[in-house]
Amino acid sequence: MPHSFGYRARTRYMFARNFREHGPLHLSTYLKTYKVGDIVDIKGNGAVQKGLPHKFYHGKTGIVYNVTKSAVGVIVHKRVGNRYMEKRVNVRIEHVNHSKCRDDFLRRVKENAAAAKAARAKGESIQLKRQPAQPRDARLVSTSDNIPTTITAIPYDSKYQHAKACRHTRSTRMPAAVSYHVSPWLHFVAGGMGGMVGAIATSPLDVLRTRQQLTGTAIPGAARTPQNLALRAIHPLYTTARYLRDLCVKEGVRGWFAGLGPALVGIVPARAIQFFAYGNGKQQLARWNGGRETPAIQLTAAALASMVTTTATSPIWMVKTRMQLRGREQYASSLACFRAILHKEGLRGLYKGTSAAYLGASESAIQWVIYEQLKRALRQAKEGRAAGAQRGFFDWFEYFGAAALAKLMASVVSYPHEVLRTRLRQPPDELGRVKYHGLVNSAKIILREEGMRGFYGGLTPHLLRTVPNASIMFLSYELVLHYFGTPRPAGQKRQ
Repeated sequence: MPHSFGYRARTRYMFARNFREHGPLHLSTYLKTYKVGDIVDIKGNGAVQKGLPHKFYHGKTGIVYNVTKSAVGVIVHKRVGNRYMEKRVNVRIEHVNHSKCRDDFLRRVKENAAAAKAARAKGESIQLKRQPAQPRDARLVSTSDNIPTTITAIPYDSKYQHAKACRHTRSTRMPAAVSYHVSPWLHFVAGGMGGMVGAIATSPLDVLRTRQQLTGTAIPGAARTPQNLALRAIHPLYTTARYLRDLCVKEGVRGWFAGLGPALVGIVPARAIQFFAYGNGKQQLARWNGGRETPAIQLTAAALASMVTTTATSPIWMVKTRMQLRGREQYASSLACFRAILHKEGLRGLYKGTSAAYLGASESAIQWVIYEQLKRALRQAKEGRAAGAQRGFFDWFEYFGAAALAKLMASVVSYPHEVLRTRLRQPPDELGRVKYHGLVNSAKIILREEGMRGFYGGLTPHLLRTVPNASIMFLSYELVLHYFGTPRPAGQKRQ
């Protein structure tokens, strides 16, 4: 069938009605009032064939010059060549609507009249003309502690090539023009996963550390310290391995993981909260400091994050410590231990040792500052490499080594607070007497009975646990951010 060029040819969709607007016309269509001089829009309605305008006038705006019983006459200007011809068409009222082309103008007239009246009452001068959008305020970007990032274009920038670049990033290295957007919830999840993996891997050493902090520096049944310098260096490792063996023989493999349940319940949210609070706190403090991230900002953010985490999870650590000290002999489960502490010692019993735990904020703060500075040094060393140098598999262990060194230095400096916190959480004896009552009192008792060595009881298993724990945790954290971050071209803003 040949193409048609008739009066209503090719108007199937032009005059079609909108979705769910079919059927009889509304009665309001026939109750509208039109006057000569009104501005109307011609819009053909396919439901009414009578008075349907020619398809050329569909969507045009004109002025009413005549009003009849069921139709209006509209003046429409039609462009013919290089001139406009005045066309007068008669259209039924079903095919016209009052135009809204002057609504914005009338609104501005009313607003300007009200503003002029208010200005005259105040005796002020006001500008009523519309002004174009002004340029944005000038901003100063400082390069101090803000290393500029070089951005290069991705060849053949298309969806396919961008996806290919993202896949290439995950498998080998990160291109110069691709970065990762990390959502706040991803910091939360990555911190929790890192803490969980590290806690499970180092649980036996945590049990040994807790019991040695309570009993002092000596391990029951351990051999005397040898005089040979080489043997003395490996003696702590030997005694630690021997105690873990004896613990397994006496209590079974479950003895290695005593208190792991409440430990995981505390570690997972604690690490998640700590990483989340540190990241957001550091960002907010840096914003208040003019966008500059300094070691003081990192130190403050780490201390605040540690104090918030300690306050939120102190009851869980109390239950974990009691389970490790008494085990299954006194408490059937972690929940039973929690109820026993709450019943015998009250709510304050769950927060014993919190004052000493607050001193642990210094350890976390020192660790974060050292780790950030090591990461910055590694990042600067990477920038000095050749442009085409690829990132190898063992480059990931730079984070492992940085976290291990930072945790080692921080633990040696602030370890005494660990001993004080454990002593304060020691349960009462059979007569209900508590030996350690406060932070200062506990420090005096330990210094008088055991000397300075008492403040470092359990340091060897503590380092053997915390250093690998911190390394595994930070490495897991960085891996989660890398593999679950959203890849996108550098400099592109989030939609």
